[in-house]
Amino acid sequence: MTMVMQTRTIPAGQFKARCLALLDDVAQTGRPILVNDVLGDPRFTTVPELGSTRSELVVPIEVKGSIIGVLDVHSNRPSAYDQTDVLLLQSLASQAGVAIENARLFTDAERTAWREQAAREIIARVQTATDVEQILQVAVRGLGQALSAPRAAVQLGVQESSAAREPRQRAKTDTG
Repeated sequence: MTMVMQTRTIPAGQFKARCLALLDDVAQTGRPILVNDVLGDPRFTTVPELGSTRSELVVPIEVKGSIIGVLDVHSNRPSAYDQTDVLLLQSLASQAGVAIENARLFTDAERTAWREQAAREIIARVQTATDVEQILQVAVRGLGQALSAPRAAVQLGVQESSAAREPRQRAKTDTG
């Protein structure tokens, strides 16, 4: 028996557009599907890249109550999977969901730490500036770079007048 491992990323809601109705059903319902002979299931469409699939097992990958994907296994033998395999694949999907969420949380924590460090650096530079213009330039340049903004501006001392608002002090920079 030859085992083929493939990873496919398909945007949510496009499963049917790719003729993968079994995956779409699992993604929509959150319930596993075990098909012992795909040739008798109208939801199955042959995908040439996967060879001669005869049985298929699909389970959801869930994170915090939301389906974020599916695990899908194929066999070229009819009735290759049973309820024990369903439980095993569900366990793997559960662990995958935990790992994916942990990776997302780690990435968020890294991003937050980076932003906090950037803010500390900007504050330190602002505190060493000697005049208002320099403070504004340091602040706007640092914020623009930290937020990946191609342009940034800061304006101080806006006075209300009957005609229009008149800025007293302004700093503007291209941060790129």
